[in-house]
Amino acid sequence: MHLLTLIDEAATKFPEQDAIRWGDDRVTYAQLQQQIASVAGNAIRAGAKPGERFLYAAKPNVDSLVVTLGLLRAGLTLVFVDPFSAPDLFNARARLVEASFVVADSLLYLVGHRRLARLRAWRNLNICDYSTVDTAKHWFVGSWLPGLPKGATGVSAWRHGAVDTTIVLPKLDGNADAIIVFTSGTTGDPKGVVHSLATLSANATGFASRFSLQPGEIVYSEPMTLGVVALATGATWVIPKKGEEIPEEVGVLFAVPTEVLQHLDNAESQKKPPRVRVLGTGGAPVLPSLIKRIGAVLGSETLVLAVYGMTEMLPVAVATGEEKLSYSLSGDLLGEHIGDTKVRISADREIEVAGSGLMTRYFGREPSVWHPTGDLGRLDADGRIVMLGRKKNMLIRGNMNIYPSLYEPGITKISGVADAVIVGVPNEYGDDRVVLFVIPADKGADEHRLQLLVEKEIVHHMDVAALPDLIRVIKSMPVSGRSLKRNMTELAALAKALFPDEAATHESIQGKSQ
Repeated sequence: MHLLTLIDEAATKFPEQDAIRWGDDRVTYAQLQQQIASVAGNAIRAGAKPGERFLYAAKPNVDSLVVTLGLLRAGLTLVFVDPFSAPDLFNARARLVEASFVVADSLLYLVGHRRLARLRAWRNLNICDYSTVDTAKHWFVGSWLPGLPKGATGVSAWRHGAVDTTIVLPKLDGNADAIIVFTSGTTGDPKGVVHSLATLSANATGFASRFSLQPGEIVYSEPMTLGVVALATGATWVIPKKGEEIPEEVGVLFAVPTEVLQHLDNAESQKKPPRVRVLGTGGAPVLPSLIKRIGAVLGSETLVLAVYGMTEMLPVAVATGEEKLSYSLSGDLLGEHIGDTKVRISADREIEVAGSGLMTRYFGREPSVWHPTGDLGRLDADGRIVMLGRKKNMLIRGNMNIYPSLYEPGITKISGVADAVIVGVPNEYGDDRVVLFVIPADKGADEHRLQLLVEKEIVHHMDVAALPDLIRVIKSMPVSGRSLKRNMTELAALAKALFPDEAATHESIQGKSQ
């Protein structure tokens, strides 16, 4: 039974219950089921065929999500490419998937239009121009705005039409490609994680089971990852809206640690603090300081669940806040694996995972039963996963995984830059401040001038969410050992000194080369 079938079942059982809410905009399960079918029928009438791909970039709200589910019901494959990607990365990813359609917010077309290039450069803003994808038909979400390509079709209205019974919706293969999400990878070798409806369903079932999610409960979360869990179990997915108070009763609140802190600030400002049954968080280390703050704001009755996973498989394992606080041995306790997930430790101590929730493959590559996570770890006496470090150099800021090696080569293309290195400085909640050190090609170069040039040109070589907090020019690269490798310990100390007020009180497991 796949994800869309589970949503149909929820609509049969709870037709009048709200399925999705965003501010005052809401849709019941019965309406959701009807509108999914309407969008699917309109897409097929417009020429869409099962197996075709669409580039997708739309802010989560009732409108965009119903359209997305409808296109999946038509048998199309959603391809998410971050609209704030560096241009080279965006173009490489867009070419790779050969999308038949682009589905994006009309506002993105406006802001990303070539005529506003100077304005974007002035505001240091990098938004991809989706209109340059000239091999695809363009369907936009929202109202018509300037900047839309000629012949672009608005699809928001597709939600509200009557279902055309003359159009037969395809029988969906649960093992066919459903979504492709690009994560890391160099410009010439982008990695697209491919999930099917079956793997998405397995992940949703694993989440719902571990969180004991009940029909009718509120799931308060922005990521679609948790939203589909709510829809598959008959819960109500409430998408946070800026300036809005957290609902008084929440079944599950889920966010990455930095967003959890924002929710806690919001909760403290409310006259009546919300009652949250479960607060789930992940995507970055869940540190004792965060767990204690959750308890102080929401109370001891809120169950804290720290989720370990990645785009390739989410969730893999879960630990309670209490377990993490009481764990006194070395490493970061990630907890017990979920459902039929299998975990093994390779000869070089890398955590490898397998199971029904694992992606089908990376786009364009052969599938593999086991996925190497890039994290180092061990299994304790109770079979729980303990993380010991990272095999690859990676920083985490907010909900963004930042791979320095993805961007450093491109930065050296900036005139006057001989070398570049990206370093993270974690705060007390484990969120990295990102520092870019650049080495001038000319030892006699004006360092201030070079820094200003890098600050101006950096948006052409890095995704917006990965842009450094600070850029500093240093005369030479610190090295160590016979091989003269970068001395990451010295670089980390240089970076840490730039944030004297940061309480970097824990030993970071991020940004370390093993």
